[in-house]
Order: sequence, then structure tokens, then C-alpha cells
Amino acid sequence: MKLMVGEALEIVTRVQKILQYYQERKVSSVSDMLDDIYLRCCVSEEVKPGNTSVAAKMDKDYIVRVNKPVVKKAVKKKAELSSEEDFLLLQEQLRGLEREQAEELLVSYKIKELCAFADHMSISVLKSGRKAVIAGQICNHYGFRNLNTKMGQRPDMER
Repeated sequence: MKLMVGEALEIVTRVQKILQYYQERKVSSVSDMLDDIYLRCCVSEEVKPGNTSVAAKMDKDYIVRVNKPVVKKAVKKKAELSSEEDFLLLQEQLRGLEREQAEELLVSYKIKELCAFADHMSISVLKSGRKAVIAGQICNHYGFRNLNTKMGQRPDMER
């Protein structure tokens, strides 16, 4: 990300305002200023500003959390679409789901599998698109089908 000169000047003027605020309050050091900002932004209202020991304790807690060993999550096995039975099963699952749930389900498949599913079900999708775009197009297809069904079940309007 490139930072343009105008953007840098804007950032400097904002920082200057913050520094002037703390200069008027007779804050002696930058670390006290940062502690105060930290307490105002990141800590609940129960802690009073000026209680730097709380900020120091929270910093230690943060350092402990950061230095913990990283535990890798278990890798989920991706679902596979390989046969017509799989396509029909997925179609039935999609018909009963809301849009967000359907997108989560479709993202677990590979792009090639989603395109094969779309071809098999005669759904128009952008095959050169990203996985999220293809999944969204498939979800829209089934979502509008549900919408049309619901609209057909509405009672007639009296005019």
C-alpha cells in the first residue's frame, strides 16, 4: 500500500492534534500518553484513566498471550462432487438452506466442482470468477427459486 504525500500530511495533522491535547494536560511522557489512550480505547469503563499499573498489567497479559505457542487448527477435509448422486444431494441441501448457510456449504467445494455442479444443474455462472462469486451465483439461483415459490403462495390482493 503506497502512502501519498497528501495522506501523510493529513495523518501528521491528526497526530499533531493528539499531541497538543496531551501537552495542554501537562502529560510528561509519551508512554503516559499512550497508556492513557490505551485505557480510553481498549479497556472497559470500570478502569479509571491514570491507573497506569492496570495498563502495565494488561500489557504483560498481552505479551503472554502473544508469546503462546500457536496451535494449528485441524484441517477440514473438503467435500467432493464426483457423481450425479452427489449433485442431486447437494441440490436438495441447497433448497432447504438460507443464503448464508448455502454459501458456507458451497465454499467447501473446489471451483471445478462448483462449475461442474452448475453445468449439471443448468445454472449460469461466471466460470472464470473466484470461488465466492460462483458460490454466490449458485445461491442466487436457489434463493430466487424459493422467493418465487413464496410469492406464488401469497394470498390474492383484493382490489
